[in-house]
Amino acid sequence: KDSTNFSMMNQGCMPRSQGLRRVITRQQCLKFGAMEDAIWKNDKRTRVGGLDASYSAIGEGDRTIFIEMQFGEGVNGDQLLAMIDVVLVPILATEADIPEDQISNFVKRQCEQRNIPPENMFFDSTGRGTLMSAFARLWSPNVVPIEFGGKPTEKLVTHDIRVTGRDYYGKRVSQLWFAVAHTIQASQFRGMTEEVMLEGVAREWGFTGSNKIDVEPKKLTKAKTGRSPDLFDALAVAVEGAVQRGFVIKRKLAPSS
Repeated sequence: KDSTNFSMMNQGCMPRSQGLRRVITRQQCLKFGAMEDAIWKNDKRTRVGGLDASYSAIGEGDRTIFIEMQFGEGVNGDQLLAMIDVVLVPILATEADIPEDQISNFVKRQCEQRNIPPENMFFDSTGRGTLMSAFARLWSPNVVPIEFGGKPTEKLVTHDIRVTGRDYYGKRVSQLWFAVAHTIQASQFRGMTEEVMLEGVAREWGFTGSNKIDVEPKKLTKAKTGRSPDLFDALAVAVEGAVQRGFVIKRKLAPSS
């Protein structure tokens, strides 16, 4: 009942609390166990990687972030999705290789060390196709690009919210970011760190003219925090990757009286 979805879908009203106008909140992360470690039922887990890439090696440019996530069965029998590691990908201006090649080689090594196959490696491909070419040339053509721009997909919002993303969100990036929020609210997220959480808390959302949910433009978030939300972007990519590989966002519904 604390979720935005309950207010909108069950009560038919828009949430008024300013705290609920954030994609995630600290209170949600604490209440639903997102900051806790995952307790797994067994060793059978699927590993995925998420990447938010920047191509600048100097100055105050955006960061390139790699995130490893795993999902599997928790000790209580429910699916859990855990953030395992967050890595800053180094891009050196002194290197002879172009940034795309540096990123591809670094990610390839990370995935091989972590037993993440290329088909489970997902990256933000918005606005630049050269990284896909570098991955295909230096590692594998099976890595999966995720487009942040454009319209939401026809995929259902969650297992429990039987509405397509295209009818629920204004932009694709909103669909990707809110998938993280829905996972947290379903008590299925584990391993959240303070730094990643703060980027999610910083981004506000509102409604489009057609009454769809939309996150604020990234430039507004950057103006408030002083930097791009690269950590949360990489997390959103990894969560989308987990969903594509079989993770199901599914809340526990309270028993009817």
